[in-house]
Amino acid sequence: MQARAVKYSDLALVSSSALLESFQRLHMKSKCCTKKEFQLWEMAAGITYDPCALLLNSALLEKGVLHPVEQFVHDWMHTVLQGTLPIVAYVAVDAAQCWELLHKQVSLWSFPKAWRANGLADCFEDKKLKKYKENERISLQASEMLTWYPVFRYFLMSSVVPQSIAPEATAAFLDMSNLACYAVAVHKPISSVLDLLHSGIPAGMVTRDSLLARVEECLASFGKADFDKGWVKKFHWLLHLADEYGRHQMLPSCFTAERKHKAITKYATPMKYTGAYERSLLEQVVAQEVSVLQQPGCFTEGVHLTQPCNASKRCLQWLSDILGEDISQATTSLEAKLESGCRVSKGDVVLYTSVSSAMQFNVGQVLLHFQMHETCWTVLKMWTLVEQYKPGQQHVVCKATENMGLIEAADLLTPVAYAQANRENVTILLPFAIFAHDLHGR
Repeated sequence: MQARAVKYSDLALVSSSALLESFQRLHMKSKCCTKKEFQLWEMAAGITYDPCALLLNSALLEKGVLHPVEQFVHDWMHTVLQGTLPIVAYVAVDAAQCWELLHKQVSLWSFPKAWRANGLADCFEDKKLKKYKENERISLQASEMLTWYPVFRYFLMSSVVPQSIAPEATAAFLDMSNLACYAVAVHKPISSVLDLLHSGIPAGMVTRDSLLARVEECLASFGKADFDKGWVKKFHWLLHLADEYGRHQMLPSCFTAERKHKAITKYATPMKYTGAYERSLLEQVVAQEVSVLQQPGCFTEGVHLTQPCNASKRCLQWLSDILGEDISQATTSLEAKLESGCRVSKGDVVLYTSVSSAMQFNVGQVLLHFQMHETCWTVLKMWTLVEQYKPGQQHVVCKATENMGLIEAADLLTPVAYAQANRENVTILLPFAIFAHDLHGR
């Protein structure tokens, strides 16, 4: 394999049997080499030796169940969000010299409540910007990076790219995060690596070959940007994702596992008595998990209200005025959970469908969710598009109106990030499944 592999053809792929043999050879060398000599063998083999390694387990080897090449999958969350994208983002920001604009630019945006991201601008305060410059990467948490990258790509596409500022570095970020820079050059939308991994695969828009093509395009643009210091091994990992997706028809991420750390930390941090530390911690965490599982509606499927309550008389009168009929009983909630698992809260800006509209989607702002006659409904302000949406477009501009409407909650598509452009107009960032809908099958 080349020191800097940028194409699949640069890889020297090995079989599972060859990899297992390599582990056995290294195991034998550990018994006869000096420490210094053995370190060289580890480097040459590309293996960090551990006598308890799974691939050296005699029982598993005898049963023939170890097939590391076919069984291993890279976690795209750590590969991209905690690996390549922070480096490429740093290069783009530094080359465009837009450090001072980051905090102000991010603070313009509002996010769905379920994202818990309205403090994202704090990640770009002066103290943290100094740290990013020293480390030569924008080191956000994975969930923060996932929220920030569409906002930053909109800034690049609307303000930086049109002025041809730092085109190579900007292209590297856009290739990694959104519609590739080639869309600007040849006016042909091309989906990027992160969009494909995060949204394209669940939506069934990705094949093994399409993913590999995007990865190779990205790595080619990184080479043009020529940032030698940031070229880490996780760039190489990208070339393996296509084969892994082809084998398993899925690419898992560690988001769920990482989120579970919060439950451990919640109880581990305040503990003072260490005499029975592990047992005490386990008991508290298990009790917490059991409590969550026993909550009403924990396993409810389909569209439903979360933590519903009986509507007040004032709310019932308000609903009666909207519907034009007397409503004597209903349950309400500030949040609804959709079929897709998305949570939509009061105040969120959402995309929704409507049988009375020929448009692919409509935009509105949620006022209330309620359930009546076993059907969940949403009252919202129905906004209008300032310009007609064009397939492949990443954002739309809407006019915020006070016109209220009523839709079934099942017609809600997803909550979205938005920025108030002026007193009336609002810029909406569209999710990949919407703006790449016309790319399906390419």
